[in-house]
Amino acid sequence: MPFGQNVRWLALQMHYHNPLLVAGVKDSSGVMMIFSDSLRTHDAAVFDLNGGTSPNHRNPLPAGQADITLSTVTVPEQCTNAWDVPSINVLGVFYHGHLVGKSFGIDITSSADGSYRGTLRQEKRYDFNHQNFEPPLLNTISRGDELTFTCKYDTSLRTESTEFGDATQNEMCWAAFMYYPAQMMT
Repeated sequence: MPFGQNVRWLALQMHYHNPLLVAGVKDSSGVMMIFSDSLRTHDAAVFDLNGGTSPNHRNPLPAGQADITLSTVTVPEQCTNAWDVPSINVLGVFYHGHLVGKSFGIDITSSADGSYRGTLRQEKRYDFNHQNFEPPLLNTISRGDELTFTCKYDTSLRTESTEFGDATQNEMCWAAFMYYPAQMMT
């Protein structure tokens, strides 16, 4: 991803959840960044899908339900038809939810014939403690394809509704994938 011209800052966001305030807990995370002086043939970019990350995005999830599916987030073919290349190459996919997240998926449908092309990454058993950037199951998305992002939750152990928000006890429906060549998107 380009860095230096109009991009001057990088931000790393870490969330810590220690509700019992256990003393002596240490973070063993690490980050490695590699910068290159030689320009790459294509710039990479990140495509975000926000299905709900704050209380004003979604209504709270009802308590006591084992299988809640949110209405999907759709990127219609009109958006991908604006790309200046026939297809983009997907490098990896990341899903983010919190403690009642159950499964996440981004499905791709072809606008040419309406056929199902596949899933970028199917997170069948989401684990808040194991969030990672995974290689895609489908390596390309074509101009004119439609993307559908689905988030599912299990609130069966909760006695009160779950708001969307930043706190660990809240919930989120968010995904991103890294791809190239970068496209101008709004």
